[in-house]
Amino acid sequence: LAQAPQVRCFPTQQRTFEMKLSCAVLGLLVASTEGSVTLDEVLMLREQVKAQRALFEEQQAVLEGLKKERDARRLQTYATTAELATQVAALQATDYSLGGALDSAWMCLCGALVMFMHAGFGMLETGSCRAKNASNVLMKNLV
Repeated sequence: LAQAPQVRCFPTQQRTFEMKLSCAVLGLLVASTEGSVTLDEVLMLREQVKAQRALFEEQQAVLEGLKKERDARRLQTYATTAELATQVAALQATDYSLGGALDSAWMCLCGALVMFMHAGFGMLETGSCRAKNASNVLMKNLV
């Protein structure tokens, strides 16, 4: 018997095809050992194997078409690894300088808030004492 052609496909499909082919060959061998195999049965089994092969090739063509569609929908990049590395390094340097600037801005904002809180506490304390002591309380808060 001729060896089945090697077709690139999923392992489960290949195994299924090989199992069907094996069953056909086994049936042919069992029938031939009994002496009751005829030429018509052999031709019928060959036609079944051809039909299974045609079905398998058709499914393989559909699968290849689906793979092409999937590949067409993927994102495409045209940058090399070296270009990507330089872009990443530039972005990291920008990020570090931006981080330093944001840290300084945050410290200035927090310092302004502390000054306003200090003045607010002075007003609170001045409002809770007599009017003749208001200037002394404000002076103590300033120092």
